[in-house]
Amino acid sequence: MVSISPQADFIADGPHCDGNLIQFFDQSLGFGINIQGWSWDFGDPASGTNNTSPLQNPYHLFSAPGIYNVFLEVMNANGCFDSITRQIEIYPPPPVYFNVNPAGGVCQNDTAYFAVDPDTTNVSTIFSYFWDFGDPASGTNDTSSLANPWHLFTNFGIFNVSLTVTDTAGCSNTIMLPVEVLEIPTADFAFTPACFGDSTLFLDQSLPGAAIISQWFWKFNDPGLAPGDTSNLQNAWFTFSSIDNYFVQLTVTDNNGCSAMLGQWVEVFDVPQASYTFNQHCDPPGMVQYYDESNIGTSGSPLQSWEWELDDGYFSSEINPSYIYDDLDSCYIVNLTVTDENLCSDTYTDTVCLFGEVSVEFTADQVCFRERTSFQGSFLPVSDSIAAWNWDFGDGTPIFSTLHDTVSHIYPEPGIYLVYLEAEDENGCEASNYQTIVVDSLPTPGFVTDTAFCDTPTHFYDMSAGNGTFIQSWYWDFGDVTSSSNTSTEQYPTHFYDGNDSVYFVTLRVSNYLGCVDSIVQPVYKGPCVVAEFEVIDPPFCSTYPICFVNNSEFYGASGSIGQWTLEYGDGNADVFTSRPDTICHVYADSGHYTVAFIILANVNGNVYSDTAFIQLEVSPSPTSAFNSFMTCSNETTLFESNADGNGGNVIGWEWNFGDLTSVDDTSTLENPEYRYPYTGLFDVEFIVTSDNGCLDTLIQEIEIFEPPEADFSNTTACLESTTEFFDESIISGSEIYQWSWSFGDSLAVADTSVVRDPMYTYGSTGSFMVTLIIEDLNQCRDTIEKAIEVYEVPLSGFSILDNYEGTQGQILLENLTEGGDYYDWDFGNGETSIEFSPVATYTEDGTYLIELVAYNEFGCPDTTVMEYVLLFKSLYIPSAFVPHGPEGVRKWKPQGINLKKYRIDVYTLWGNRVWSSTLLTGAGMPLESWNGHVDNDKNEEGVDPGNYIWNVSATFVDGSVWRGMEDTDGNVGTTGTVTVIR
Repeated sequence: MVSISPQADFIADGPHCDGNLIQFFDQSLGFGINIQGWSWDFGDPASGTNNTSPLQNPYHLFSAPGIYNVFLEVMNANGCFDSITRQIEIYPPPPVYFNVNPAGGVCQNDTAYFAVDPDTTNVSTIFSYFWDFGDPASGTNDTSSLANPWHLFTNFGIFNVSLTVTDTAGCSNTIMLPVEVLEIPTADFAFTPACFGDSTLFLDQSLPGAAIISQWFWKFNDPGLAPGDTSNLQNAWFTFSSIDNYFVQLTVTDNNGCSAMLGQWVEVFDVPQASYTFNQHCDPPGMVQYYDESNIGTSGSPLQSWEWELDDGYFSSEINPSYIYDDLDSCYIVNLTVTDENLCSDTYTDTVCLFGEVSVEFTADQVCFRERTSFQGSFLPVSDSIAAWNWDFGDGTPIFSTLHDTVSHIYPEPGIYLVYLEAEDENGCEASNYQTIVVDSLPTPGFVTDTAFCDTPTHFYDMSAGNGTFIQSWYWDFGDVTSSSNTSTEQYPTHFYDGNDSVYFVTLRVSNYLGCVDSIVQPVYKGPCVVAEFEVIDPPFCSTYPICFVNNSEFYGASGSIGQWTLEYGDGNADVFTSRPDTICHVYADSGHYTVAFIILANVNGNVYSDTAFIQLEVSPSPTSAFNSFMTCSNETTLFESNADGNGGNVIGWEWNFGDLTSVDDTSTLENPEYRYPYTGLFDVEFIVTSDNGCLDTLIQEIEIFEPPEADFSNTTACLESTTEFFDESIISGSEIYQWSWSFGDSLAVADTSVVRDPMYTYGSTGSFMVTLIIEDLNQCRDTIEKAIEVYEVPLSGFSILDNYEGTQGQILLENLTEGGDYYDWDFGNGETSIEFSPVATYTEDGTYLIELVAYNEFGCPDTTVMEYVLLFKSLYIPSAFVPHGPEGVRKWKPQGINLKKYRIDVYTLWGNRVWSSTLLTGAGMPLESWNGHVDNDKNEEGVDPGNYIWNVSATFVDGSVWRGMEDTDGNVGTTGTVTVIR
C-alpha cells in the first residue's frame, strides 16, 4: 500500500531583527494522516546546539544579522517525510544617535531641543520614535513620539534621556544619553530709599546656581528715560525721572548662560527742599543764629531729622541751632541736611562769612595852608565794610559823613588841629580814633615889573614874604611859550619877549623852608594875536573809544583874551568851552570819515577876533571782546574759548592775562588757550583782542577756580576673617564731597567694592591688598588715593585656671595657653585687670566671675577667650581663749566662720561635763551664738572656773564639703581643741 506523504511548510513570526527571539510556526499538511515528527535546522551553526529543534513550533535566536536557510522536515504516522527550505533574513537594529541643544548643558526652566543625528541614523528608514526624558516630575510630558521634540526641565541634575527608534522592518534600537540640567541662579536684590532727583542704589543679592553669576541686566521701566533706563552693572545706581511707582526687574546670567529674573515695585518719593537763613549777632562776637526754612516734598512726608554741619567737627540736630565761631572775619561752609519719614534727604550748602570786630585808623598829610589835607581811613578786618565814616576835622566845621574811606578838607587857617574819626560798619558796629594834624603857613608871593618894551628885556622884582620862615626857592614862568628861556629860578630875573604885541601871564611860584608853595600870576601886556591850532593824538582812532584832541591855540596881546573854544567833531556833535581846554576827548559811536573843526573867539577891548583849524579824521570800527571758560578745578587745565567779534574788521590778535599773580607766565597770545592755575580762588581774567585796523577791546571777567578735594582714608588693623573698618579722612576743599567709590583689592571676592562713606570689609585671606578710594565733590572735582594694607593672621587665645594658688582661697593662677600672641589684656571680672602673661588674681567675695583674655599679636589682631570661675569662701576659726569679765572685744567666746550649712559645737570640762553647745547659724552661714563663760549661758549660774576646756566641732559647708578642723601648735589638724577661760 502506498501512503500519501505530508507537505512541509512553515512561517516565521516577525519582526526579523537581530536580537529578537523568532518563533517558527509549522504550516505542514498531513492530508488526513497525523504528522508526528519535526526536524528543524535554522542554518545558524554559530548558535551551536540551538541550531536544531524537534519541536513543532520552536523559537530561535539568530547569532547575527544575515540571510539564513531554514530547513524543516516533517514525518507522518506512516513514516512518510517531506521537507522545505526557506530563506530568512535577520535585519540588524537601526543605528541611532541624537543631539541636544544647547550642547553644553540645559538651563533649569529652559527648553532643551532634541534632534536625531542624521549622520548616524538613517531617518528615511525610521518608522517611529519614542523619547523618554527621564523626568517623571513632568508627568505626561516626560515622553514624546516626535522625531525632534523639545522638553522643559523644571529641576536641575543629570537626566538619562533615551530614544528608541523602530525602522520599517520593525527593528528597534535604543540609546540613552545623560543630559545635564544646570541649576539656574536665584535673582534677588535690595535697594536704598528711592527719592526723586537722587540716585537709588540697587544692590544685587542674587545667589548663584551651578556657576558664578557673570552678567546683570537691570530694567528700571522708567518711560521718561527709555531706552536709557537699563544697566549692566552688578550694583547699579539709577535716578528716576519722576515721582511714581516703577516695576524694577533684575535678570542675572551665570557663566553657563543660565538666567533668572526678579521684579519688585519701587515707589519714588518726592524729596524735601532744604534751606536756611542765618543772622550774626554783634554781641557776643562770632555768634550766629540759624533758622530752618526747609519745605517738605510733594509726597507729604514730614521732616524727621535735621543735621547741621556748622563747623569742622561740630554738628547739631536742633531745628534752629545757634553757634559761636572762634575765628571771626572768616567764612565757613555750613551744610543743612533734612530727612523726611521716607528717608529722603536734601542738603543745602551756603557759605557763612563772619565779620570781625571792627577797628579804624587814619592817616593825614601834613599840608600847607589852602591845600587840601587828604585823610585815608582804614579798618580791620579787611573783609568788613564801613557803612559810614564820620569826620570831625577839629576846626569847628560840622561833622562830615561819607560812604568813602578817603576825604579831604581845607582848613581856614594854618595851625594844629585834633581830628576825630568815628566809623560804623555795615553791621551797625562802631569804632573810633583820633590824632593831631598840622597845617603849615604859606609864603606870600609878589613881584613888580618895569615897563616891557618889545626889543628890551622886562625886569622882574621879587616882593614875596616867607610868613615866619625863609623863602628858599623861586620859579618864574614868563608865559612866553615860544621862548627857549621861558623860565627862571633867580630871585630877580629878566626876560626878553618878542616883538609881537600880546599879553603874557607871568607866574611866580615861591617855596619856603617848610615846603609850602604859593604862586601868583600877573599879566605883562603886549599886542593882541589869536592863533587856532589843535592836533589829534594817540592813534589808532577807533569807534566806541575816546579820541583826544590837544588845544595848541595861542593869544598874544596887551589886553583881552580868548573867550570861547568850539570843537565840531563832524558827527553832528560839538563842545563849546568858555575856559581854556587843554585836552578834549570824544567818542565816535560809528566808524567813518569825519571833518573836525576847531574855532576860537577872542575879545580885545570890545573887538572879537577868531580863527578856525581843520583836521580830516578816519575812525575805524572796534572789535568786541568775549570768552567762555571750562574745567575749573585746580588739579586740571582750564580751557578758554574766544567769542570775540571783529564788528566788520578781522580779529588778528589775542592777549590773555589769566590773573595769576604768582606767575609771570600767566599770559597767552593764542585764540583759544589753556592754563593750569596753581591754586584756587577768584581770578580776574583780562582778554584783549586787536583787529586788523589796530583797534582793540578789553574785557576783564572773573572766574572761580575750585580746590579739588584731597582723598585720604585710614583703617583699623586688618585681621583675617575680622571686620576691617575704613574711615574717609578726605579733606573738603571747594565743596561738599558727595560720592565715594571704594575698591578693597580683594580679587578673590565677588563683591569687594562699596559706595558708602565709611565702609566695612572682611578679608578672607592674608596678604597685601591695594585699597583704592575715589572721591568727587559737588564741583565735580575728583581725587584718587591708593594705599596698600596688610591683612594679618589672628592669634589663638586660651588659658587654664589653677585654683587656691599657694594655698590661698580666692587666689588663682591663670596659665596662658595662647598660640601666636604677643601681648595680653586680662579682665578678672572683679573690676581688676592685668597685662601680664600668666597673672595671679585674687577674689575677696563669693560669686561667679567671667574671666576674659584678649590676646593680641604683634599686629594688634585680637582673639578672645572667656571662662567662668565660681568662688565660695569656706572657713571656721575657733578662738583659743577669752576673759568673761574683760574688755568688750574678749568678753565672749565666739567661733568665726562663713558659708556653713550645718554646724555644732560642744564645750566640755576636762572631766567630760558639757558646759555649752550651739548649732545656730546666720543666713550667711556664720555661727550665731557666743559663750559667756556660764553653763549654757545662764547668768543665774556662777561662771565656770578659770582654766582649760575642751571643744568639739562638726561642720559642713554649703557646697557639701566637710570641715576638716584647725591646725594646732604642733601642726596637727583636728576638730577638737582647747579654750582657756581667764578670770
